[in-house]
Amino acid sequence: MGASHRPADLCSSCRVCEEYKTSPLHDLSITVDGTVVAASRSARNLGVVLDDRLDFKEHIRATARSCRPVAARIRFKVLTLAYTAANRTGPAYLQDLIQNYVPAQPLRSSTTGRLALPPLRVKGSRSSRQSFSTLAPQWCNELPIPLRYTRTLPAFRRGLKTHLFRLHLD
Repeated sequence: MGASHRPADLCSSCRVCEEYKTSPLHDLSITVDGTVVAASRSARNLGVVLDDRLDFKEHIRATARSCRPVAARIRFKVLTLAYTAANRTGPAYLQDLIQNYVPAQPLRSSTTGRLALPPLRVKGSRSSRQSFSTLAPQWCNELPIPLRYTRTLPAFRRGLKTHLFRLHLD
């Protein structure tokens, strides 16, 4: 797309940033109605943050940060469904996908509330690695043991939210 076909807002924003980069007045501040307004190194236009180097790092960082809660919400929903299936209070079709881990001989791990991982049908198959029957037991087994043994669904959800917030905000 040529320069003559760019939207006016984009051209004016680029021009403002270019003028700011070459301007010796980086420390410029103005007073508006008794309030001092200082110059900024970035400008927001249509949700995109343009900085003085035009490298979009701040915009990319903010967008990546906003995606974290989506992954946490997906994990929360999958783990909640797995909890209901493991405790036989969820839908029957999910209960069939979740099995408790029972070792062939008595082991200490038999009392940790783990779920059995299903054997992968096709090694490296993306669909089998991302299915509920694979991810739910894997994620459940990563939970702290006290959380796995929570007695009620509301208490499990509360503890799970706390656990996920700690993981994703660190």
